[in-house]
Amino acid sequence: MPLPDQDEIINFIFKKFTSPRKIIEVGVGFYPDIALRLKKLYPYTEILLVDTSLNVQKFISEKTDLKIILDDVTKPNLEFYYNTDLIYSIRPPIEIIKHLLEIARKVNSALIIRCLSTEFPSESVLKFFKISNTSKGMLLSYNL
Repeated sequence: MPLPDQDEIINFIFKKFTSPRKIIEVGVGFYPDIALRLKKLYPYTEILLVDTSLNVQKFISEKTDLKIILDDVTKPNLEFYYNTDLIYSIRPPIEIIKHLLEIARKVNSALIIRCLSTEFPSESVLKFFKISNTSKGMLLSYNL
């Protein structure tokens, strides 16, 4: 089931990035819809998906031609994230937002997070982000 503001998120990314080399979605789960749409918009961009679940990895590998790796953002293998123009995550658990920010800062990447509509990071984390609203939620952006 597509995210209700999926088109707005994709348009937000498209307006900010003309020809990115590499985009990473963290915590893709069983919904690679945005990544698949970005691959159509950016056919020459490496789109990399990251999750912690072997079941998700198997599902993505069987259903799409997108590359997926297993990584835990609380203990990331930064090699995966270097030379990335954009890291994004759709409705991540609130406790990993600070880890995503830390990765983006270490590898000098932009970061976009579509928060759950009922959860927000702490002020100590939120202060690093610019806040934008979609029709159905809130986008946090860093380094854009």
